[in-house]
Amino acid sequence: MANKKGDVPKLGNDYSKRPIQALSPVGHHEIVDGTSASATSTETFYPGQVVRLVADAVCHFIFGTTAAATDKYLPLDLVEYFTVQITTKISVLGAKLYITVMR
Repeated sequence: MANKKGDVPKLGNDYSKRPIQALSPVGHHEIVDGTSASATSTETFYPGQVVRLVADAVCHFIFGTTAAATDKYLPLDLVEYFTVQITTKISVLGAKLYITVMR
């Protein structure tokens, strides 16, 4: 049966009744160290790719170069997923940013 508009799809569960992650890590994983100054990924990310971001401290990041304190805020240990919209690199200021390409 199709979901009604506004319904949130439900994830499948494993044998312990915990939700199963819907995406899998593939290929590239990078740690960008922006603890003392803005740092940029060596990898270039492409439209349609999904990236998982998590930081080891409160930080700011941007899809582009040279992150600043006014850019997107990422709290400590919060995992965020983003679909890349344009060909870009990812920059961070204030933490080590762990970037994983997902599929």
